[in-house]
Amino acid sequence: MNGENLYIDTLNVDQRSAVLNTEIALINRSRELAVQVEHAAREDTSPESSWFVLADGSGAPHSGPRKGCGRRHKPLLASFQQRIRAALFSLLPIEGQL
Repeated sequence: MNGENLYIDTLNVDQRSAVLNTEIALINRSRELAVQVEHAAREDTSPESSWFVLADGSGAPHSGPRKGCGRRHKPLLASFQQRIRAALFSLLPIEGQL
């Protein structure tokens, strides 16, 4: 981040992407946009915006904001719809493509 140029790219960490380079990148020379994105990235990655993840007594993950965090995020739990969607996608025969 240099406050002058904006570079956004994709990163897929899987076997298919390691063989087939399907990554793309966008370069934007807008100073105004670069400054806005840099500010948002620094805010989102600041210690005040971080969360902790711990295991509770049963070993299940539990998450929450760090003390003093002014921003509130949704808990790190999948909704019922997300779990159904993941279950349906797991039925697709894509193992040979990974």
